[in-house]
Amino acid sequence: MVARDTTSTVVFSLDAAPSTGSAYAGVVARQMAGADDNYTTRVWLNKDGTVWLVAQRGGTVLQSAQVAGITRAAGDSFNLKVTVTGVSPTTITAKLWRVGAAEPANAQLTVTDSTAALQGAGYVGLHGNRSGSATSTGTITFDTYRVTAS
Repeated sequence: MVARDTTSTVVFSLDAAPSTGSAYAGVVARQMAGADDNYTTRVWLNKDGTVWLVAQRGGTVLQSAQVAGITRAAGDSFNLKVTVTGVSPTTITAKLWRVGAAEPANAQLTVTDSTAALQGAGYVGLHGNRSGSATSTGTITFDTYRVTAS
């Protein structure tokens, strides 16, 4: 799908929690031609059990926020909802909540960016990885991925 304004939702889980290092799962909300030309919102599943939302432009962190009231353990499943809208600036919002819980009324992360190369229509996708220092292997599973025009 190629679009400028989108809302992406996905359910994801991590079957094993790393004892060191971290794991990341997220949504590429707008990807242009270059590898660093994207808006990605990742969920940072920290080794200490905390969970963070991280909005990025390529490899640059635009904003991060710890998600209050949520910790993670192996096997936990989460809903992630990311919306990107507008041009100069583009607004990125994100929500994270446990599967089975109610969706939060308000975004837990909101950031704007006006990088010229990212103000058009782009591709969407999913993102998952573990840090190089993660000691356990495991699988990040994505399910119920949906992208709609906003």
